[in-house]
Amino acid sequence: MSRTKQLWREKIIKRDGRFCKNCKAVDNLTLEHKIPECIGGEYSYENLIILCLKCNMKKYKELVKEALEYYFKSRNI
Repeated sequence: MSRTKQLWREKIIKRDGRFCKNCKAVDNLTLEHKIPECIGGEYSYENLIILCLKCNMKKYKELVKEALEYYFKSRNI
């Protein structure tokens, strides 16, 4: 991990605490984008949040589900 990303990580941990912002878990924490980079989210202080792996995966699954629904609606399938 680059030094810059490590500094961001430390700032986010200090801001959010050492627990998941969704479920308050303290294990398996990840640094996650609120708006994913793949759809235009930035690697910025405002767009990063601490989530546990379980909440991170739940968010990912919801994002994929929404993308698939949008895709099939746009194609009238």
